[in-house]
Amino acid sequence: MVTFASGCYNTMTSARKVPTWVMMNTMSSGKVIAPYEKSYTQWYVLWGLVPIGSPAVGDDIAAEIKTSGAKYMDSVEVNTGMKFPMVILNMVTGIISIYNQQVVVTGNLKR
Repeated sequence: MVTFASGCYNTMTSARKVPTWVMMNTMSSGKVIAPYEKSYTQWYVLWGLVPIGSPAVGDDIAAEIKTSGAKYMDSVEVNTGMKFPMVILNMVTGIISIYNQQVVVTGNLKR
């Protein structure tokens, strides 16, 4: 089972395109408008060596900030992993060297 569930994953997001309104620290002032959380599924081929596409994290954060009326987002966390149903799916698709991984981005929208 370890052979089917193992891989070498490289998760890339579009963080380099995110302007200064996204802050990775919790020291900024401002009122929290709403928490932000969004899940993405990243797909890979060749046992996790080659990612297929990249989640549009920066674009999604910018759109959420604009629609909520926030000025910025801070306390950004990016977590990656797999839940049990995806492990089973990866065991099946891993036979042809295709895997996936869940990417969860959380933070606080502030004004």
